[in-house]
Formats: sequence, C-alpha cells, structure tokens
Amino acid sequence: MKKITLLCVGFTSLLSLQAQQTYTYSNPARAFQEGKEQYLQQQFSASEHSLQTYLQTADPSDKSKIQEAEYFIAANAYELRQSDATDLLTAYVEKYPGTSMLNNVKFRLGILLFEQKQYTAAIKELDKVSIKKLNTSDENLYHFALGYCYTAVNEFTKARDQFKPLIGVEKYDKTANYYYGYSEYALGNYDTALPYFETIQNQPEFSPLAPYYIIQIYAKQKEYDKVKSYGKSILEINPNNPKNGEVYRIMGECAYRDQDYKLAATDFSRAFTTDKQLSRTSFYMWGMSCMQSGAYDQAVMPLTKVAGETDALGQNAYLALGNAYTKTNDRLKAQMAYANAGKLTFDKGAQEEALYNYALSTYESNAHFGETVKAFDNFLSIFPNSKYADEINSRLATALIQSKDYTAALNAINKLKTSNVQVISAKENILFHLGVEQFDKKNYPGAIANLTEALAVTSHRPSLVQIYFWRGESYYRAGEYAKAESDFNTYQDDPRSSRDANFHLSYYDLAYCKFISHDYKQSLLAFMRFAGGEHEAMSPTYIDALIRIGDCYYMTRDFINAHKYYAQVVAKGKAGSDYAEYQIAFIYGLQKNYRGKITELNKLIENFPTSNYAANAYYEIGRSYIIIEQYDKAIETYNTLIKKYPNSEFTRKAALEIGLAYSNTSNKKEALTAYKQVVNSYPGSSEAKVAMENIENLYVDQSDAEGYVSYRRSLGKSTDITAVMEDSLVYTTAEKVYLNGKLPEAATLFSNYLAKYCPQGNYCIKATYYLADSYMQQQKTDEALTNYKKLTEIQGNPYMEQALAQCASITYDKKDYAASLNFFKTLEATTSNKEYQEAASLGVLRCSHLTNDYGSTIKSANRILNNNLSSSDMSTEARFYRAKAYLAINKSDSAFNDLTVLSKNVRTVFGAEAKYELANYYFQKQDLKKSEAEVMSFINLNTPHQYWLAKSFILLSDIYVKRGDNFQAKQYLLTLQDNYHQQDDILSIVKQKLQDIEKSATPK
Repeated sequence: MKKITLLCVGFTSLLSLQAQQTYTYSNPARAFQEGKEQYLQQQFSASEHSLQTYLQTADPSDKSKIQEAEYFIAANAYELRQSDATDLLTAYVEKYPGTSMLNNVKFRLGILLFEQKQYTAAIKELDKVSIKKLNTSDENLYHFALGYCYTAVNEFTKARDQFKPLIGVEKYDKTANYYYGYSEYALGNYDTALPYFETIQNQPEFSPLAPYYIIQIYAKQKEYDKVKSYGKSILEINPNNPKNGEVYRIMGECAYRDQDYKLAATDFSRAFTTDKQLSRTSFYMWGMSCMQSGAYDQAVMPLTKVAGETDALGQNAYLALGNAYTKTNDRLKAQMAYANAGKLTFDKGAQEEALYNYALSTYESNAHFGETVKAFDNFLSIFPNSKYADEINSRLATALIQSKDYTAALNAINKLKTSNVQVISAKENILFHLGVEQFDKKNYPGAIANLTEALAVTSHRPSLVQIYFWRGESYYRAGEYAKAESDFNTYQDDPRSSRDANFHLSYYDLAYCKFISHDYKQSLLAFMRFAGGEHEAMSPTYIDALIRIGDCYYMTRDFINAHKYYAQVVAKGKAGSDYAEYQIAFIYGLQKNYRGKITELNKLIENFPTSNYAANAYYEIGRSYIIIEQYDKAIETYNTLIKKYPNSEFTRKAALEIGLAYSNTSNKKEALTAYKQVVNSYPGSSEAKVAMENIENLYVDQSDAEGYVSYRRSLGKSTDITAVMEDSLVYTTAEKVYLNGKLPEAATLFSNYLAKYCPQGNYCIKATYYLADSYMQQQKTDEALTNYKKLTEIQGNPYMEQALAQCASITYDKKDYAASLNFFKTLEATTSNKEYQEAASLGVLRCSHLTNDYGSTIKSANRILNNNLSSSDMSTEARFYRAKAYLAINKSDSAFNDLTVLSKNVRTVFGAEAKYELANYYFQKQDLKKSEAEVMSFINLNTPHQYWLAKSFILLSDIYVKRGDNFQAKQYLLTLQDNYHQQDDILSIVKQKLQDIEKSATPK
C-alpha cells in the first residue's frame, strides 16, 4: 500500500506540475513570483523550473526581474549543488557586477570552493563577504567553512578566531571545540588546547581523536604520570584504534626517560608494529633502549632508521650501531658503522669514540683494503691529545704489519719521527712480507732486495729467522745456488728454525743446491733428511725427493740403491713414475742387461703411453736390439717409433739407425733407401748430414761416383767442391759471429747467406733458425716471427718444436690469440717434450678462453685434468677456465664443482675469483643466505686479491638490496668508496650502485 501511495502522490504532483506549467506559460509574471516563493520554501528544483520558464517568455525590457530571476536560478543551482553552480554564480557576478546580491553570491562561491577542497580559493572568496549581511545560519556556516579552510592551509591563528564564535552554537559546538583545541595545539598553546579536547573526549564522534591529542599534551607538559595512566586508559577503551601507535610511542618515550629501557623497547616496538611511522628521535630512543636492556640484535633495525643522515643524531646512531654490531660479533658491520660515525663532526665526543673504535676494529679484523694504518693515522691527527692516544701509538707498529698493504705500511713507518724496538720489529716484518710478495710474483731480484733490507734493519740479527729461508728460496730461483745454499745453512743453524713451518722443506731446497753443484753425496744426505721427516707419502715433493735420491745414487754409480728408490717411485704410480721406470731401464743397460732394459722400457710404454719418455724408450729399445744384434727387431721398433712419434727428435735418430742396421746386415740397397729417406724427411738436421755422408760412402763402395753426383744434383745441391766450401765458409762465419753474441751483425750475415745460397745450401734451415733467434734476442719480434713461421712450414726440420713454440708465444704477446691458438694446437699435437707439451696444453687452454671458444676451452681443460701427470698448477688453471667457460654458456651447475674446489685457496687469483663466482652462483639462484655466507667466508680468509674481494663487497650490497635493506647495502658500497684505491672499474661500479640506491629511495 505504501508504494502505491507514493506513486499516487508522485502522479498527482506530476499533474499539478503540468497544470502549473500550462498556467505559467500563459502568465510570465505568475511564473516569476512562484519561482521566488518556491525558493523561499526551499523547493529549489521547482523554483528553478519556474524561473527558467519565466525567462523564456519574459519581456526583455523588464531587466530588473530578469536579473533577479537569474540570481535565483544560480542560487537554486548552489542549493541543489548542481555541477554548474560555480559557473552560474561566477557568470552572474561578471554580468551584474553592481548587483545588490553580490555578498550572497561571494558567500555561496566561497562555500562551494570549500566543499570542493579548494581552500585557498575559498578563503579568497569568503574574505570578500560581509558577515553582517548574512543571516545567522549562513554566518555560522561562514565561520565553520573559513575556519576549516584556514586549518587546511595551516593558518591556525585565523582558524582559531573563526571557530571560537561557534562554541556554544548547538549545531557546531562539538566540532568547534575540537578544531579550536586543535588550532591552539598546532600553535603550541597546549595548556589552552587541553580543556577543549577534554570537553569532547567522550563524544562518540571525537573519542577516536581527542584522547590522542590529550596524551600528547600531557607529554608536552611533562606530566609523565598522567601520560602513563591516560595512555593505559586509551589502550583499554580503544584497543584497535590505528592511532594507538602514537600512544605506544609516547609511552615508550616516557619509559625511556624513566630509564625503564625494557618497557620502552617494548612500547616502541608496538608503536612501529601498529602504524610503521616513527620519528628519527623515537627510532633512536628505541635503539638505545634495546642497547641498554642488552637486546643488541634488536637495536640494529631502529638505529639504521636514524643513521645515514648527516646530523648529530645520525652520528650517534652510527656509533650505537657500531657498538650493537660489536656486541653481536658482526665485526665488519661494526667497522663500517664506526667509520661513518667518525666522518661526522657534529659531536666531537662521539667522533673520538667512533674513530677509536674504528681503528681498533680494523686492527682486530685484519683490514681488507689497508684501512688500519690510515685509521690509526687519522685518529692521531684529529685527536692527538686523546685519552686513547697512547694505546693507539702502542698498537701502531702491529697495525702497520696487519694492514697487508705493505708498501703503504713501509712508507708510513719511514715517516715516523721516533723509533723503538717495536717499530724496528715492525719494519723488519713489513720488509719480510714485501719480500714474500715479490717472491710470489716471481720477482726474485725484488724479493732478495726486500729481504736483504729486512736483515739490515736488525743488523743481521733478525727476529724472523724465516727471512733467511725465503731469501735462500729467492736466490735459488734466481740461479744463485751458492748464495741460496749459504742462506739455507744459516737458517738451519739457528735453533729457532726447528719450530718454523718451512724447516723440514729447507732440507729439500738445500739438497737441490747441492745436486745442481754436483755434490751428490751432500745432496743425498739432505734429500734423505727431507724424505725421512715427510709424512705425506704421496706428496709431489716427497716423490720428487725419492727420485733425486735415486739420481744421487745413480750419479755415484750405486745402481743397487738407485734401483731401489726408483722402484719405490714406480710403485706409487704418480708424476715422475715414468722417469723412474726409464732410469731403471737405463741401469739395466749400464749393467749390460739389455734384455732387462728392453723389458723395463716396454713396461714404461705400456704403463705410461703418453709419457714424454715414450719416444725415447722406443729408441733405446731399438738401440738395445742393435747391441744384441737383433737387427730385424731393432728396425721394427724404430719404424714403430717413426709412425707413433713422427716429430720427435728420436724419430730422426731412429730413421738414421735403420740405415745403420741395414748396413750392419750388408743390405746395402735397403741401407741406401733408408739414408735417402732421412735426407728427404729431415732436411737440415745433423742426422741428414750423417746420412748424406753414409750415402756417399755407399756409392763409393759400389764404385758408383756418377750415381752419387746424380743424386746430389737431384737434391738441388752443388757438385762443385769450391761452391760447397764457399757455402760452408759463409755459414760458419755467420755462426761464429752469432755464438759471440754479436746479434745485429749475425742477423745481417745470416740474411745474406740465405739470400745467396738457399734453398740449395747445406745450412739453410739452421741459418733460418739462428736468424730468427737473433731477431728474437734483439726484441725484433715481427722479423723473428716471419722466420720462425718459415721453419714451421718445413716438415721434419730439427727446429720445428722451437719454431712452433716461439710463433705461439709471439702471437700470444701480440694478442693475436686465434693465430696463437693454431700454433699451440700444432705444437701440442707434435711435441713429445714435457716442457713444450705443458706449454702447448696451457696455451691452447688460454687462447681458447681468450677467443671465447668455450667448447675448445672445456675440451682442453678436460685433457689436462684427465692426465695424471699434469702438475697441480696446470690442473688448477684448467679447472678455472673450464668453470669460466661453463658460466659463459649459462651452465652454472656444471661450473659449480670446479668453483668449489678452486675456492678453497683464495691466496691464488684463480681461487679468489672462484670464491666470488661461487657466491654469485648462489645469488643468481636466489639463495641469498648461502651467497652471503660465501662472501663472509671470503672476507675472513684474508685474500691478497683485493679486486675480487671488492667485487664480493658489491655482491653483498646487491644481496641487501634484494632484501630491501638499502641502508646496509649502502654501507658496503661506502666502505669501498672510502678504502679501495686500485685503478680499475670497482669505484665506477660503486658510484653507479649508490646512484641506483638513491633513485630507488626517491619518491616518484
């Protein structure tokens, strides 16, 4: 029934409206009058309709009514809050600037702008309104709107003046009390504001707001008892109010002042949990409350919210952070925090404390980028009269040593004005470490110079006896064996040396000095002492010592004992076993047990098919068969050698021996064929020369001189004896000049010889090699390369391996890695020489890496790693480049094992880079915890390779960025910015990373 009634009413109204419209159309005056009456009766829609109807039929000359109608139309739009109300009111004022309704229009415009939150514009309009001309209702609205606008633009004095008249006005009383109290509060008039908030604190609409200002006022008034009781009351009454965070904050500050730090920390934590908004001062109080209550790990987060700003609060927060990290044993973060606090000068006491702690932290943690000396020096220069000055001075000597930047440490210690026992000891230590550094870099003259200076500092009474050991090592590597022997003896004669880690090894080194000087008896005793004390039965040095013991016995012709020690090496099956097997065979040969020799050499070939002694073994087997006159087996063995090792130096000898074997069996025809094969296959070699002489003898024996002459002509060689003598004389002259070291002259003579006598001359290949070597020794690498290349194109020449090695080396130095790779590959495939084999394998590995041929890199590395005779250094390098190749082709899982093995020794550059890559591997896998653990492990291992350590610091920064902790991320970068001084790309990376962090923190 209700709906029906409403519809009827609506319908009746519609009829009435239609009737009115019909009447209005016929009577404009009536429409105007009804429009005004309807406005006064607040029938604004009907009023607007009537007045619009009036305007459609009004007499244009009735201007006053038209103006009045347009006013009421605009006023209706205002009352109805139509979207065009502002435009209508503005247009009315512009059309009728002198209207008597101007005050009302400005008032309504101001209210509309207020409602549209255009507070500044609203103030401008409302200021033009005469309040005296408004009715009471509009006057109250005027005060409220203008007061609110002033509040919105923070003009609280003016706002207060507008709200005051509304207090006691029923409609506005509560609101006016709130905003009046708020204005006084904003002006800092807390005592005045308090009663107004108290008046409305229990009103439903203001109870969620007013109590929070009341508690803040109590705090401002330092009425802490009231803060505590009122705060508890608020939390009980409104436990879920989002503004409770502010209550907890105020109560936390109150507890902090009462030194109830545990309660303070709890309240601050609740405040942060509630709304995440705290001031820096509150964060600082929170952090310090945690520190005071022993919750050091919980102090870190709030303190990081304060640190980072360049003010006194930030400085003290950094200092407190350093203390917190120290308490939780996070020394690196403590060091960074102290460093940042020490850079700021707002609080001199805090700066002194921070710089002191920073110096100590770098001292105790073995500073990673040489910060310690700088930290000590900086502290003493800023606070020379500090209570800590004596302690810092007393630790300076040790700090210089621990800095690990020994060059900087030496410069610093040389600048000291005073000296004492500690400083002298420190200088000795620094020079010692500089010497070892140079030794590691293979700069043996530099190592000797530093170590000699270290001895001079203490007048050759060193506190570090190992100085003599390392100088002995340096002399040995520099080829000064007598001096090395003297230092090793001095080292061993010092009673302190027996406690040194290298004492046992010194016997091994001394033994080699004796061995090289052919003092085999003393060398034997030293090797015996080393072997007798070595507990690693499979270590390379122990096995090498056994070999040298065998060699000493061998050289003194004690073949029984030599055999015994060689046999021990063979039984171990490690590197050097092939050599020992070969020596055993040779002992049999010296004892004229040729069958025994043949048996042992066959064992060598079977057990070590890739040995450098395999080709030699075949040759010696053939020689043994020759001696026991089994020529067929000798020839068979030699042919096997030629087939398997076509480029070996023993191949040329074997080919010549075949001719001799045939000659010994009177098979002149086969002998002649074999000798000719030597001449054709190995031109320019000494074997070819002997073969040529034997060919001449065979032709002479057959009385066939013409045949010999014809054969020489077929080779393009002169049959003119005078020409042959001239060829020999010119070459011999050039060779003599070369051997006398007159290289420029020799190069000219060899060039002339080659131009005049070759390719028919007897010494063309040898002259080409000497010419290339003459250029090489003069650093004329382009000319040397041209001639070495010529030799690589002549198959069978005796200088093939040397020429390939030099071509590979020269092109590598010129960074023509593709060409170098080809030369190294050819050398690797042809040589049987151990040194050349190792050089070629490494060359192929390195060039494959440098040419980004990752497949070749991996294959080359696998060959090295699968060869049990590869040295540990070669295996390490192979493993490194294999890992790099896998990383380059996005097979990081395949690289993982190699990186793990390599990273165990960060003293090497391979290990240091591998450690970084291992951490980066985990980072790319999003395993931030393991990535950070690898970096922290790296930091604590004291690597000398600062670049990769710095890269790890950058990675650590990236880890913290990923975690959303930009503050800590920035600290690692700032540490590098302050302390990293190498000339590479690290600082530019740091700069970009810092910029990225700043951009991410800037609101968009």
